[in-house]
Formats: sequence, structure tokens, C-alpha cells
Amino acid sequence: MEYSTHSETADELETELHLFADLFVDVVAEGEYDPVTISIITGTVEAIATEPAIEAYVSGDLEKAAFFETVEILGVERSNE
Repeated sequence: MEYSTHSETADELETELHLFADLFVDVVAEGEYDPVTISIITGTVEAIATEPAIEAYVSGDLEKAAFFETVEILGVERSNE
């Protein structure tokens, strides 16, 4: 998923990315989709929530704060090609 953000700080962006991951977990928990690894990209930042972490969070084996710790946030190299 790619989207635009108006976050002005790294902390605001991290919070926003965690909220998107949490929303996806809600959709999985409601049975609308099976757990999959998701990648959320905005500008030059990518957040990855893995399928095993999503499954553990949905099943209650992982608390929200621990789930957020598993969400990997990386820089993304983009070319102008």
C-alpha cells in the first residue's frame, strides 16, 4: 500500500505507520482477510508487518506494544526513472 502523509516528525510518522498496521490486524481479526506480510510505503519510508507477527497479535499471543516493536521501518531508495 502506498499513501501520502502529512506527518512532520519521525515519531509522528512511526505512530501513523503503526496505526495502519493495527487497522490491518483488525481486518484480519474480523475474518475479512488471511494474515499476510504487509508493506506500507510513504515517501522514502517503508513499514513491514510480517505474517507471523500479525498472526500472533490476532491470536492474543502478542500484545499491541510488542506487535509494534516487530514492525520494521526502513528507508526506501527511489529512482527518478
